[in-house]
Amino acid sequence: MSNPAISVVVPMYKVERYIKICIDSILGQTFKDFEIVIVDDASPDNCYEICQKLYGTNAKVRIVRHAQNKGLGPARNTGIENARGKYIYFVDSDDAITVDALQILYDAAQKTDADVIHIACYYETTQDDDKAIDIKKLKLLYKKYNNEGFLKYDIPYRLREHWINSQSYVMAWLNMYNREFIKKNNLKFLDVISEDEVYTVDTYLAAEKFYVLPKAIYIYRKRQNSIMNKYDEKRFSNGIKAILKGAAHIKEKLEFTPAVAYDKKLLDEMIGAFFFRNNSNHILPFYGDPKLQPELDKIVFNEFLPVFKENTMLVKNLFNLTNIFATRSMVLANQTNMLIQQNKQLQTMNAILQEKSTMLNLIDEMRRYDKKFLFMLSPTHGNIGDQAIVLGEYKVMQTAFPDYKIIDIPYDYMVGQLGEIFSGLGYQKYITPNDAIVLHGGGNLGNLYINEEIPRRAVIQKFPDNRIVIFPQSIYFSDDAEGQKQAAISANIYNAHKDLHLMLRDENSFNVAQKLFPNVNKYLLPDIVTSLFGDFDKFNVQRQGVLFVLRKDKEKVINDSAIKTIQNFLAQNKVPYEVMDTVIDERVTFQTRFQKFSEVLLKFRKSKLVITDRFHGVIFSIISKTPILAFKSYDTKITSGIKWFKEFPSVFYAQDKSLEEILKFIVDAYNGAFTQSLSPPPDTVWNGCRVALLSGF
Repeated sequence: MSNPAISVVVPMYKVERYIKICIDSILGQTFKDFEIVIVDDASPDNCYEICQKLYGTNAKVRIVRHAQNKGLGPARNTGIENARGKYIYFVDSDDAITVDALQILYDAAQKTDADVIHIACYYETTQDDDKAIDIKKLKLLYKKYNNEGFLKYDIPYRLREHWINSQSYVMAWLNMYNREFIKKNNLKFLDVISEDEVYTVDTYLAAEKFYVLPKAIYIYRKRQNSIMNKYDEKRFSNGIKAILKGAAHIKEKLEFTPAVAYDKKLLDEMIGAFFFRNNSNHILPFYGDPKLQPELDKIVFNEFLPVFKENTMLVKNLFNLTNIFATRSMVLANQTNMLIQQNKQLQTMNAILQEKSTMLNLIDEMRRYDKKFLFMLSPTHGNIGDQAIVLGEYKVMQTAFPDYKIIDIPYDYMVGQLGEIFSGLGYQKYITPNDAIVLHGGGNLGNLYINEEIPRRAVIQKFPDNRIVIFPQSIYFSDDAEGQKQAAISANIYNAHKDLHLMLRDENSFNVAQKLFPNVNKYLLPDIVTSLFGDFDKFNVQRQGVLFVLRKDKEKVINDSAIKTIQNFLAQNKVPYEVMDTVIDERVTFQTRFQKFSEVLLKFRKSKLVITDRFHGVIFSIISKTPILAFKSYDTKITSGIKWFKEFPSVFYAQDKSLEEILKFIVDAYNGAFTQSLSPPPDTVWNGCRVALLSGF
């Protein structure tokens, strides 16, 4: 029997009364192409001797022995390691199967080519002797889910409906597994009681073809002396071990499975359900035992909280069943400082886990989509100007290429603290030379924001064969030795790439690029945020007052006395004003980007006039149709970029203008002289970007 169709694995421990009935029920099958692998888990009774005497010369039976007792999970793992069949089926050594069981399982496997064949119902007997099982006394147990067919490949659905809500049984002996599927996914049973619970989660996550067959072929013996009915100190200890190891395993599995890695609610539900079920089965009988009460307290604080501190409420609710926490408020208070310190470490670990989970999800998307933009280095910081750029970039890509999938790889998940690109996250090998890489735009090409330039260089170097497009940028290298050095480094890297496309958002940057990057394809286009023109006209609000949008960072050059003079002028004329910046002190994500930008833009829309030294203060005014008074910035962003709007009478550049001219514009703008003068930008920016993109794709 070198290559049987089915290997039936029978873990054996202290079942000398039942083992013959079990093995004979397998040997008596109508289906003949199988082997039996009996794993003797160092049973202290006569199991091994009985099997040797009855089946030692049977070619279909092999017996493997453990030198010491390891438990049901490891015994099943040993059976898997020694199995030779295409499929593996588990039978517990005190149970039995119907005469046609293997035939039914094999026929289903041949018809479906499934990873797992699940039997949705079974027989139960309370017969507790070594006599032949009385078929007439079998109880048929059904579950809610009794439809035949494939379980849909929707992992959150499987976990919620079939595991959390118990629409399907979790016992290992109700499943026949393709051995190659087990091997490929490295599936192993944990060395804990109720190991089936965790193994079922693993199969739900891994199996693409999970077939359900609502037929009863298994006979489960419910006996009084089973380990599941013993409540002693060993059972208590094993129960604690099962909860700790099992929940930690489920937590890790979910966090590293792309389909559910971000679903914190699902993780909480899974851990909560696991706690509840295992608590009810293994811990609840010991509540109130004065000998074990101190042990329970120690476990709560020393084992559960350190492992599951981010799910502390779940742990608390678990033990509230016996009011353990209700009478120990002082103990909890004393634990506060310890938990605070532990949570600091947890935050670091969570960041690593989240990073890995994110990359796993990205890798999954990279493998699924052929037509895609790998949108790299998108920001998560609180500069709303940069977040508006991302919104514009998404609009351009989605409008110009509606059939492309945008796979967003944020700056946070690519770049280390020193600006280096992470190399160990595993995404790089899933990027092919045919994949289009798009890099975030803005005003950071140069050495003013070197932490942005270094990662961009790294991407260009790491992917020499991919078409790389950089959305509209401004260039600024300082006029000193360091600026010249960094400009030379960027020039060497950019010019060495054979298919690099660079969009510039102002004439000065375009002219600099002409000199620095002769081998790079270059395009002069407006700032990409102008592509959002008209998208926010629904903000139909009453305008009042003046909005100052002023820098507080290293790019600030405007004289505070000039601003003070204007503010005094407004105060003298009883004109209300507000001062703000477009940078907020919080992380902005894909989910919050639009909301945060809308909140800022609404303030522009509510104002009669905006006064700013930020280039995106100018752009936000354009798309909110608000008159704008602009002052010079540190580099040439405004000086050169504002030329796109030189035909707009509502846009006033204060450079080289007298105070009288500035104040006159403020009065005219406040009184509504330019209300009707705003029109779309001179070039539809997304169309211009589309030309640049198409040149590469």
